[in-house]
Amino acid sequence: EYEDGTHEVITTDEQWLASQTMPEGESPEDWNLESIGWVNARMVSDNNWEKATNANTGNALAKVYVGREHPVRASLVKTDSLMRALGRPNRDQVVTSRPNELTTLEAVNLSTSSQLIDHLRTGAKRFLQNSDSDTAVLADEIYLALLTRYPNKSEKRLLLRILGRQPHVDTVTDLLWALVVTPDFFIIH
Repeated sequence: EYEDGTHEVITTDEQWLASQTMPEGESPEDWNLESIGWVNARMVSDNNWEKATNANTGNALAKVYVGREHPVRASLVKTDSLMRALGRPNRDQVVTSRPNELTTLEAVNLSTSSQLIDHLRTGAKRFLQNSDSDTAVLADEIYLALLTRYPNKSEKRLLLRILGRQPHVDTVTDLLWALVVTPDFFIIH
């Protein structure tokens, strides 16, 4: 968006050039861009992601959405300890990759965060309101919302045993917490 109120959308396609070589020099004025081995950019499809997620995931997420009425990009919201524990990078630095494992501080924050527990409790209440008293449906919706897939047979048996016949908010909150701190959740989210 420009100062005069107009805006421009810049999209990339196979017409763009790309290189994995960083130009030498301290600043763009010093770079010799002609010396870099440029190749045409390659279009990447998101078909693999679509195949790996279940079509009902969006419906499950919508039922238990606990955020603001109008979502805001995380980069525009001031970071807090929970966001940092969930892997949000420091916005003062450019980060091109995130570690696959929690740091000790992140693990401590996740296991003791009252803010996280409050969010999970709100989500648990929403899950219970929308599950139609069917524990099997509840188990499916929890997995769809958190892991974008249905539980396999052994996971489903375990979930049904944990939830019991009349799931309580505390039980669902504990289950949500257990799933949120798994590597599967961090890889997806």
